[in-house]
Amino acid sequence: MPQPGFEPRLMAASGLLIGLFALAAMQDAPPAENPYPAREVLSAFATACSGIENMAVAKASVLAAGWQPVPANDTGALMALVAFGKAKLAESDPDMKLIEGGEYRMTVAGRELGVVLSGVDLEKIRSQG
Repeated sequence: MPQPGFEPRLMAASGLLIGLFALAAMQDAPPAENPYPAREVLSAFATACSGIENMAVAKASVLAAGWQPVPANDTGALMALVAFGKAKLAESDPDMKLIEGGEYRMTVAGRELGVVLSGVDLEKIRSQG
């Protein structure tokens, strides 16, 4: 049951995006002899994810932190995941407006990381992340 005042469509969209990113993270699990560089990864995302309440500030933060924009025609896993998420979002609620901030990548501790700045706008409710 949704909390009073919380839009069920926004909950569904947020759940879908969280699930997609969790699935992507599980598919790139490191081998036991190469432990995951958690400190370096968290540090990279901490800078990239600042200022998210304003998409222009968020984009500037990502670029200032050294993340590189991913070209729209890139055929890698990140863009495939983004395309899948956009299709599912459009399918679940065609009236939901997607806020696009871009897709970015960075190599940290020998691993390619990806970050997507996006959100949804549902009339009076806006969520960005």
